[in-house]
Amino acid sequence: MKNINILFLIFGLILFSSMAISAQPEWKKEAQRQKEIRKKEKERERETRKKEKEARKEKRAISARERTKAYEARRIEKAEKNSHSKKSVLERGGRKIEKTSRKSETTTKSSDVYRGPIVAEPLIKEARKYLGTRYKYGGESPKRGFDCSGYTQYVFNKMGYKLPRTSNQQSKAGKRVSTRSVQPGDLIFFGKRSSKITHVGIVISQKGEPLKMIHASSSEGISITNVNQSNYWKKRLKKARRYL
Repeated sequence: MKNINILFLIFGLILFSSMAISAQPEWKKEAQRQKEIRKKEKERERETRKKEKEARKEKRAISARERTKAYEARRIEKAEKNSHSKKSVLERGGRKIEKTSRKSETTTKSSDVYRGPIVAEPLIKEARKYLGTRYKYGGESPKRGFDCSGYTQYVFNKMGYKLPRTSNQQSKAGKRVSTRSVQPGDLIFFGKRSSKITHVGIVISQKGEPLKMIHASSSEGISITNVNQSNYWKKRLKKARRYL
């Protein structure tokens, strides 16, 4: 009887061991499944973040392209306007006025058609408002500063006269006048020997007086200079034009 009980005990232990062994793979499978699930969730999260990052990057790229297109459109539009404006000014000032100038030169002296202080005085008064304004290469306003042709263009524009932008262009428009016959409001142009025009100023002195101009000096800004007393400017004086 005792031996039978021992046999039953041994049999029970064997049965329990076999059940434990058979149950172990299921536990491992469940753990493996949970691990796979967590792994897939992490992969989905990474994929989602990657897509969101790409979407933000694409949005920024589209926005940048749109800004570039808008900038290019504005730049082209501005360039076309400037080109049209310069063309019309040059045509009006360079061709029509030049033709009138040539006709007037054959019939009368330039000084004879000068319209006098009625026009020149307000212009010179306007020009004096900006005395002391700083020099700025490419400048076209009192706030930013002036270069020489930007200053003359700005002052004449205030009085209703459209001038080309550069001193070289301004020297080709208007009416030709002798540097010895200049009147207040005329433009005088300067340059080095055998080179194009590089500077322009507005005459403020009366005929017969020492030649004085108001201009944008690179060293002094908007200032008044006596050309006759300046060796630098006197030897560089090239020509004069009349717009008034």
